Amino acid sequence: MKKIIYTIIQMNQLEKDLKFGLCGEKNIYEKLKTISSSKISKTLNKFAIMDFESDDFVIELKTRRIKSNTYCDIMIGVNKINYIRETKRRGIIAYQFKDGDYYVEITDDVFNKLRLDIGGVERAGTNDIKKMCYYIPTNILKKF
Repeated sequence: MKKIIYTIIQMNQLEKDLKFGLCGEKNIYEKLKTISSSKISKTLNKFAIMDFESDDFVIELKTRRIKSNTYCDIMIGVNKINYIRETKRRGIIAYQFKDGDYYVEITDDVFNKLRLDIGGVERAGTNDIKKMCYYIPTNILKKF
């Protein structure tokens, strides 16, 4: 019985996290339009690697319940960075923190500043713990 209750609580948290992220996407859309000369649109496939795209950019948005200076670096999945490195378009990772919206373009110079390590989060319905992640130094993020 305890396991069932725990699973229900976990699923409720996952729903809250998903709603939190979707709300973040709506809030930052206008700011994202300022970085590209071509039209930016939300990716239609819910399993797409990136959240937004244009003719010249791919953009991943991460919405976080922390301030931008809580940690010295912030985690991003290896698959996101690998996708950016393989595409012919420029890649942006954007973060919504409690204290503002930030972004970084993943150039060769920025890539060389990333740290590769094991990381992840444990939450309902996911098993993201102990996966390879890149860590982006928060001091290279630019405020929108």
